[in-house]
Amino acid sequence: MAQTVAQCTPTGSDCAIPEQIPLQFPPGFIAISGDAVLAPTLNSDLAAVSDILHINNDFFDSGLGTGIGFSCILFSGHNGTLPSPATYTANAVEIRENPLGLGDTQYFGNGTDYHLETGVLSNRGGSKAALPAKNVALDLASGPVSVSNSYGIGIGQGPDQLPGQADGLAFYSANYPALGGKPIPFNIVGTNPANGAASTTIATFIVPIKVVFATPAAKLLPHTLNGALDGTGVASATQNSPIFLDADYTVGGTDLGITQYGDALQRAEFYNIPGFSQDYHVLLGTPIVMPTQTVTVTDPTQGNLYRLRSGALLGVVASGVLESQVIIPTVLDPHTLSSTLPIFLTDNVFESFDGTINTCCVLGYHNSQRPPASSAKTWIYSAHTESGTFVNNVILDVQALSHEVAEWLNDPFVGRLRVGFVNLIPPAVLPNTGGACIINFETGDPLEAPPVSFTQTTNGTTYHLQDEVLLPWYLHSTPSFSVNGQFTFRNTFKTPSALCGPG
Repeated sequence: MAQTVAQCTPTGSDCAIPEQIPLQFPPGFIAISGDAVLAPTLNSDLAAVSDILHINNDFFDSGLGTGIGFSCILFSGHNGTLPSPATYTANAVEIRENPLGLGDTQYFGNGTDYHLETGVLSNRGGSKAALPAKNVALDLASGPVSVSNSYGIGIGQGPDQLPGQADGLAFYSANYPALGGKPIPFNIVGTNPANGAASTTIATFIVPIKVVFATPAAKLLPHTLNGALDGTGVASATQNSPIFLDADYTVGGTDLGITQYGDALQRAEFYNIPGFSQDYHVLLGTPIVMPTQTVTVTDPTQGNLYRLRSGALLGVVASGVLESQVIIPTVLDPHTLSSTLPIFLTDNVFESFDGTINTCCVLGYHNSQRPPASSAKTWIYSAHTESGTFVNNVILDVQALSHEVAEWLNDPFVGRLRVGFVNLIPPAVLPNTGGACIINFETGDPLEAPPVSFTQTTNGTTYHLQDEVLLPWYLHSTPSFSVNGQFTFRNTFKTPSALCGPG
């Protein structure tokens, strides 16, 4: 590793890189996911200076105490003087600079969404593939269509906080040892289970979203139509689901109590932590249903409506439509408190990159504002999934919401990629995704391909919930400190995650 330390701004957003001198990152610098070479633009001087960010083992943290980092250098030079490509790791790619010289230079490649910000390479997509593997099929009237079932948006895409935000989410901060003893910081909703009995209740709001598809007839795509899907109609079913109502959870012969699903999950996760109490709880308050918000789509590039084989409807909207028209304005409203959890709910309306089934389907995500965590607002978007939407009904009703509630509980602050804010973990291979990796504590993503679900009944109705990995799965804590020494709530995985290899 180079001995000279790069001179960077305090935030690491800008680093001075002299030519042909390898530099070590300064303390507190984060870099993730392979090598990147910043190459000249097509309309610039071909002799322009280029930079290389060389990262071994896919994750580097130079000095904040996680101990995960391995080696990382910065190097700058003319095209002919850059280090030999033979010294790069397997993820090395060439990236054209932003032609305007402003903002991020972005590249989709090797299953990773790269953003290069003058010396900072940050994977804002959680190291998940830009378009995940297609592992489920929509049951359309025109025939089955293979799609991915995906959850989440890129890490680091949360809005800034408003001046004067003061109240905050109830969470605790603690270090947990990974890979045999290396401490990693985590922020988790509730109180520290190592401190014994405590009960935390988070006030919760459901914001139904009605999506009206009103594309002019001349612009309708094949197999699409006009109409509306209204989340108001599934708000009651969501209120009466195991996300909010109590049910009896017994795992591997261990009784976790009669409680909500998220609470049962957290109790299972920390069951054998020294100091854990049977009276420890993290609960969602009885959800208040807010007035329905309406989004109207008139352009097929922004969304489309499809007929399912069952005769029901499926809506797809482009990423950013719900956010710009409903979600972010509601979050930034001063009346929305950081101490609460807004859940934005659609009825069979999913997100996709281009508003069509070709890049479908994001069924939900959780997000937050940027730091500080003490006052950051958090929220969830989730689609209620109707029967007959997916072939073999592999995803149903509140399954997506169970995924997102579990992840929000365990990694609430994802609005900016920063150690001590987002919960980073040793980079892990996501099963059945062709080698895609993940870098933050998402409990549901490892069990979405294919979806691993189970049923639970409340108020006489059977609902579908997703299995979730537990913290020891990422930490490689053996034996696991979770219930019965398990690595997932339903014991799907018997061993810890596979680590992402070099490059």
